[in-house]
Amino acid sequence: MVTCPFAGCLSDENEFVWPEPESWDCSIDLSYNLSCYVYLGGLSSPIVTLEHPENEELWIVELSGQINSWNGEVVSQVADLSPIVSNCHVEQGLLGMAFADTSNGSQTVLLSYIEEGSCDGPNDSDLLLSSATVNSDGTIDMSSITVLKTVEQPFQKS
Repeated sequence: MVTCPFAGCLSDENEFVWPEPESWDCSIDLSYNLSCYVYLGGLSSPIVTLEHPENEELWIVELSGQINSWNGEVVSQVADLSPIVSNCHVEQGLLGMAFADTSNGSQTVLLSYIEEGSCDGPNDSDLLLSSATVNSDGTIDMSSITVLKTVEQPFQKS
């Protein structure tokens, strides 16, 4: 009997819990003439980092729905999308983000995420592609989030 593909699917666990962040030693073979530095810690599930098209900062997108900016010194919250993003299973969450090329000077981001749904049962929440406006203070206007495309996900993502 092979059960590896079903790992975690048959448990009595009602809700997925994000694993604790792990840290690794920053060690590199010195013969390669490379060095290793930890620039930023404390992130739970970073999946994408993007260079802001106008500001001298990186935007860090996390699977949990958090989006932060980092200017090399200070981390600032850009958005907390966790209320609209499913975090029931490890293949769900905020999956991607991109800065949209807008000719009118407004800042828009494109977001890809699994929509929030019940963690009980099959949790067949859909994949959404949305756009959102970036406010002048560098935060995402949550009320501006507009779903552009819905991709049906008929099976649980775990």
